[in-house]
Amino acid sequence: MNNMKKINPWVIMGILAITFCFVMLILNLYTGFELAFQIVAACLGAVITALITAMLLKEQSKQQMLLNEKEEVKDKNIKIYESKIAVYSDFVSKMWKTIEDDIVEEQELRELRGEAFRKLVFYLNNKNISVLAEKVSHIKTCEQNDENADVPTIRRNNIDAFSEITKILQDDLKQDEQDKADASSITKLWKQ
Repeated sequence: MNNMKKINPWVIMGILAITFCFVMLILNLYTGFELAFQIVAACLGAVITALITAMLLKEQSKQQMLLNEKEEVKDKNIKIYESKIAVYSDFVSKMWKTIEDDIVEEQELRELRGEAFRKLVFYLNNKNISVLAEKVSHIKTCEQNDENADVPTIRRNNIDAFSEITKILQDDLKQDEQDKADASSITKLWKQ
């Protein structure tokens, strides 16, 4: 049984072809010339079929590879999008929580900055990081017992800054230009 595995398939095919020719000659189905003609025709047909099949398989393999690559890119983009939603949602939630008591304390702003650098910056492009930095610069802090602070003005300015930051993150998620967020509607929602 082990010797059968070592026999080359080309040898087996050659033996079968010779046996076939021998049987054809013995049975007088073909004369020598007709047999040679039939064998050449069959071989040409087999070669042409093999070439066409090889070309089709090569093209099919190429198409399958392209399809697999597109599928991998699509899966990657879906995972990134889902991660973005989770990170952005978490950041926005924490950001708006800081202003629930009407003021943003220095420690709360530090925590937001830390959160932004732990997760947020990995998903934003350079343009959005620059715009985000500019909006964060508008956030004003004050302490609970600061009597000189104009809390209503600071609160209003911070809400506007938070609305703009929320808009930046929402817009980064949305591909459709007509579906982009409006910072004023976010501010209006918070004030309700």
